[in-house]
Amino acid sequence: MHTSTVGGPSWDRRSASRYWSLGVVLAMVMTMLFTAGEVADAGLSTSNCDFNGDGYSDLAIGAPGEAIGSIDGAGAVNVIYGTASGLDSAGNQLWHQDRPGIKFDAETGDAFGAALACGDFDDDTYDDLAVGVPHESIGSANPRPGAGAVNVIYGSASGLSSADDQVWHQASAGVPGAAEAGDRFGASLAVGDFDGDGIEDLAIGAPGEDVGNLGNAGAVNVLLGSNAGLTATGSQIWHQDSPNIGGGAEGDDRFGESLATGNFDGDPYDDLAIGAPGEGVVVGGTNLADAGAVHVFYGTASGLSAVGDQLWHQATPGVRGAAEAWDIFGAALAAGDFNDDGEDDLAIGAPRDSVGTEAQAGAVNVLLGSGSGLTAAGDQIWHQDKPGIKGRAEAGDVFGYSLVSADFDGDGNDDLGVGVPGEDVGSIDGAGAVNVLFGGNSGLTVRDQIYDQDKQGIKYDAEPGDAFGTTLAAGKYDGDGSDDIAIGVPNESIGVSNQKVSAGAVAVIYGGATSLTKRDDVWHQARPGIAGKAESFDRAGGQITSAGEYRIGYVNGTSVKVSRDHLSHTPTLRIDMFGTGGGSKTVAAAADGVIRVIVDTNSEPTTNNNYVWIEHPNGEWSKYSHMAQGTVTALGWSVGDNVDAGDALGTESNVGQASGNHLHFQVSRPDDPANPITGGGFIIGEDLIPIICGIPGNMYISGETYTAGSC
Repeated sequence: MHTSTVGGPSWDRRSASRYWSLGVVLAMVMTMLFTAGEVADAGLSTSNCDFNGDGYSDLAIGAPGEAIGSIDGAGAVNVIYGTASGLDSAGNQLWHQDRPGIKFDAETGDAFGAALACGDFDDDTYDDLAVGVPHESIGSANPRPGAGAVNVIYGSASGLSSADDQVWHQASAGVPGAAEAGDRFGASLAVGDFDGDGIEDLAIGAPGEDVGNLGNAGAVNVLLGSNAGLTATGSQIWHQDSPNIGGGAEGDDRFGESLATGNFDGDPYDDLAIGAPGEGVVVGGTNLADAGAVHVFYGTASGLSAVGDQLWHQATPGVRGAAEAWDIFGAALAAGDFNDDGEDDLAIGAPRDSVGTEAQAGAVNVLLGSGSGLTAAGDQIWHQDKPGIKGRAEAGDVFGYSLVSADFDGDGNDDLGVGVPGEDVGSIDGAGAVNVLFGGNSGLTVRDQIYDQDKQGIKYDAEPGDAFGTTLAAGKYDGDGSDDIAIGVPNESIGVSNQKVSAGAVAVIYGGATSLTKRDDVWHQARPGIAGKAESFDRAGGQITSAGEYRIGYVNGTSVKVSRDHLSHTPTLRIDMFGTGGGSKTVAAAADGVIRVIVDTNSEPTTNNNYVWIEHPNGEWSKYSHMAQGTVTALGWSVGDNVDAGDALGTESNVGQASGNHLHFQVSRPDDPANPITGGGFIIGEDLIPIICGIPGNMYISGETYTAGSC
């Protein structure tokens, strides 16, 4: 069990489990772990972070969509310092790449703050902050967009300071690997002492890394700490084709999409769990796409070692559940000692797991630690249809989208917070919720709490698409002996008369003697004394979204119902919708741009698709799939034509692998605009959550009906 001394700055720093991933980060004085969900670029993360050494947890909040001046999506990080009475706005800071002393410049879509992690990398007793910038372009003569970088800001007695800021990427001297377009180096981060030298090290996920000619196979770099800070000396790179690693690299495995550290075998070295949510799992001769898997590397005196690497998935003997296509097992990770036996256990989110007939309801597996490492003996599986668990498993809930471990009731056992951002609250679709499972001597128990924004005592109201619980974190923000939980609400709109949609917020619920209490606090950039300004689409507490704003992709006046939103679609981050009222409806361009690809020669029955790709001035591309044969060219469109938002493109249909007439819509950022898609019409790059004008939360919500119109 991780320990802390209340009332002073003493705690067991070296045994702390840490996980860092995308979006908003919470830095704390106690041990914990968060995972930010299935897609990179999201959330809150946790740790025993104390940037000014006063013994109280501090909170770092990433706003990857923050505009810096006129630079959209450059990203920023707010840091709020803890006190004896809790988090306080006094002395808070705002960090970004145009702040003096911070290396590199703020650029459109960089997403500074998409991942955060803290650790004492220079052994000076003050925690330091690592900031992921996964969309950073590397190089000037031959720029590689989306190669990614990590800024490191060092702590001091007065808090974080830019005096010794470092920037790391795969073109940095001594860092193995090569900076390539779309690598997304810095999309996930984790901190641990992997070599047992008493100084913390940094693991950096690059889930877009190509391995050979395998796109998005993924990799993880490790930088070691020293008395002078992080260094490339002795740095490592790992991927699934590294010696002694099971599984083998495959395209789109996304190895390194999530990371978590814990001491799973009780030796003096921290260990690293690595999610590969895109891993295909072969069962009975069938390759189950995106079933997902998790690797575990164990620490040694010379650092992480692949000798003894473990590969876990839901087809591993003893692991409960069944491997299924699109489960994305390993999309979220959290480590904690749930049974207080001295070895950390690993919670693994499978947010697309079906529960009974409910698709994408979500589940969480827990593997227990032992003297020989993680074991399937005593494996648990949790979901909302398990007796004693509050809520109900429903399609698209995505239980396990985020995870955090901490001791919320102060009994000496770690507990587990589980994000359910797709949860409906009453009749409010996609408002989101968080389940908390409490630890005991035999592990997690069914003593369960559930929180949402309509619970008495929780500030703000549940609204459609708020996605409360998209990210989670925990820490001792007030030093009262119990850990507190921080919950990202990225779609929260701020303000009334001049509302800022999807500005985002973070709710903090404080721990108590027996459980989390309902004394809560909400932080956002419109709160008095907080640096920065709440703006639409900042997405504080959440994932990276499109830099551009898009209209509903049908001609004006069309009534459109969403059947699968970015949370419930398989694969994720794409949207299915259809025109209501009978008949096939006319699809329209969602924003101004240039038509780059047209395929409309196919007719049913076929597995081939018809689609259009449009390139937009902000560098993003949008796709319109399953169109009726010949209807695009019949309107006179050709590749290279300019289109305006709202222009008719063609007719919705079911051509290809589709059931019923509908539009499959997505927004993506290609790694290389000169080579943007595969022969099958899929993007070579990253899908984004599209910002949609004129609808609640500015994001599509499953089951909701909207009317198409101009922005």
